[in-house]
Amino acid sequence: MTDPARLAAGRELLAQVQANAARLRDCPRHTFERLPGSQPLRHRYRCTNCEGEVDGHAHFWYEIGREHGKKEAA
Repeated sequence: MTDPARLAAGRELLAQVQANAARLRDCPRHTFERLPGSQPLRHRYRCTNCEGEVDGHAHFWYEIGREHGKKEAA
C-alpha cells in the first residue's frame, strides 16, 4: 500500500521541480549567485533574474558554455 502522505509529498516535490525547470527554461539570461549556507562541493545557485535554482555541477557547465559562446562570438 502507498502512504497518502508520502504520495502527496512526492507530488509537491514534482511540482516544485517542474516550476523551477520552467523558470530556468523561460529566462532570457541567467545571472547566478551562490546561495548562502550551501555546503562546500554541494553549492546551490539562484538566478537573480528568474529565481530558478541549480546545483554546482549545472552552474559549472553553464559558465563553461558562456565562455565558449564569448570566444565564438569574437
